[in-house]
Amino acid sequence: MTPEELSQAYQEYLTMGAAPEHALSLQTATYLNNLIDELGAKRVLDIGSGFSTFVTRSHEGVDCWTVEEDDKWRKVTKSYLQNRGLDSGHIFTGLDFRGVDVGKFDLVLHDCKGEIGRMQQLRRAAALVAPGGVLLVDDGHFPAL
Repeated sequence: MTPEELSQAYQEYLTMGAAPEHALSLQTATYLNNLIDELGAKRVLDIGSGFSTFVTRSHEGVDCWTVEEDDKWRKVTKSYLQNRGLDSGHIFTGLDFRGVDVGKFDLVLHDCKGEIGRMQQLRRAAALVAPGGVLLVDDGHFPAL
């Protein structure tokens, strides 16, 4: 996706009600977009749905799995993906995800703000990174980390 396409999609995403302070920043989205290409990532785990889910699922041939605890936001994300013609499968709650043998991922994005058990989530996220893969942590400045 070009920087212009990404910027346009980001502005559309914000108009649907996403708060900029909670959304993945455009800069981080650009980094994520480029990182998927640079790694040649085939499997991506997106912990915390939203604009990051759109970015990861915009890449052809990438098998993206998403974990989202908030029921309302999970529905918003699915709707946004469907409206953009993207796959909206493999979106789980944390409890549903724990019971699934998912294998390893080339890229794991952890984008959760201050949820209870964040350190446990990070440990599990790190354990799911394939050899040579990357764990990308957003919102590390939030105090719950």
